Amino acid sequence: MKVLFQTRTNLFDAPGGDMVQMLKTKEFLEKEGVSVDISLELEPNLDNYDLVHLFNLMEPQDIYIQMLNAKKQNKKIVLSTIYGLYTEFERKARGGLFQQIANYLSPYQIAFVKNLVKHYKGKRMHKGVYKMIFKGYYGLMKEIVDNTIVFLPNSHSEMNRVILDFKLNNPKYVSIPNAIDKSVFTSEIDNQNNPYNRFKDCILCAARIEGRKSTLNLVRAIKNTDYHLVLVGNESKNQKNT
Repeated sequence: MKVLFQTRTNLFDAPGGDMVQMLKTKEFLEKEGVSVDISLELEPNLDNYDLVHLFNLMEPQDIYIQMLNAKKQNKKIVLSTIYGLYTEFERKARGGLFQQIANYLSPYQIAFVKNLVKHYKGKRMHKGVYKMIFKGYYGLMKEIVDNTIVFLPNSHSEMNRVILDFKLNNPKYVSIPNAIDKSVFTSEIDNQNNPYNRFKDCILCAARIEGRKSTLNLVRAIKNTDYHLVLVGNESKNQKNT
């Protein structure tokens, strides 16, 4: 089987958990004999592929066009949902004017405004963004899930939210929790040769540094304690001054 992985077009410019999930899924599928390529193009030629595997429903403006392209070329679509709205953070913790505005918007209106501003500021306006303007953020997501044959959420809870939010009727899905990397998290026997052993018993935060991950509050909580805090991740390009 030959599979094409697709997701947001700025995946490698703004790496996050979805990038790690995609690369690790590729690595271990290939160990099982599956041929996997990655393309961030919106409309690649799919002649050589059996199916298209999309990642990250929270970035619908990109994968919507990729979904339409797969549908046009008669390729089946599976989706790693990575679905979770940021509504609580936007309404209670973001700060500034947008937090005040967010309390008067629906969760999908909040995401629509954020995505539109993010793409405009990043000079990433493309046909998927224009589709979002006319169809709405929720509208794109709904059409994506309606054209997915199998869902691959990280948990049953995540899939239940997708089912509820998008009014799906008995969709096919397999819950695939994110795993650990055994080359990093080794057994006690192998610890002596593990280069990460010096961080033993630390408090580890592996996440992009941004307000939603509450990185600053974590630093404040650890300050003046005996704990060793290790941050793994780059700062969000959109929140460098946060």
